[in-house]
Amino acid sequence: MQLVVDAGVDAELHIAGTGSEDAFLQLRAVVSDLNLDDHVRFLGWADDVLTLIKAADVFVQASVDEASPQVVYEAAGLGVPVVATSAGGITDILGRYQDLVDPGDVDGLADALVSSLSSLEAEKIRAEGISTDIRDRYGNERCRESYLRACHQLLEDMGRRNA
Repeated sequence: MQLVVDAGVDAELHIAGTGSEDAFLQLRAVVSDLNLDDHVRFLGWADDVLTLIKAADVFVQASVDEASPQVVYEAAGLGVPVVATSAGGITDILGRYQDLVDPGDVDGLADALVSSLSSLEAEKIRAEGISTDIRDRYGNERCRESYLRACHQLLEDMGRRNA
C-alpha cells in the first residue's frame, strides 16, 4: 500500500476478517509506522462479504501460497477487477485473462494495482468480460451438471463391476 500511495494514487485498502490478536496488533503497528492510517481500514468480521467485494474498485489477492480461493471466483464472477498473484489455483482461475504477479513480488503487485486503478474504466469493462466466462465455467449450473455426470459415471462403473 505504501508503494501505491507513493505512486500518487489516492487509494484506500479495506481489510476484512479477523485473525489472531497478535497478528492484528502487528499489522496495525506497520500501518501506523508507515503513516498509512488514512489509507487502511480494518473492517473486522464481515457478515456480507459479497457486498464488500461489489463495492470495491479493485479486489486484491496477494497470496504467496494458495489452493483455489473461493473469493477470487466470487470477485471475478461479480465483475470486479482483480489484481492477484499466480499462487496455486489463482492461475487456473485468472491466468487465461490477465497477467498475474509472482508470489512475494511486492513491487510487481503495487505496479499492477497502480495500473489497474489508473485505468479503472477500462479495467471494469475487461472485468465484465471475465465475469461472463467465469460464471459460465464455474457457475452453479455447470458445476451441478459436472457433479451429476460424475455420479452417473460412478454408478455405471459400479454396476459393471457387480455384473
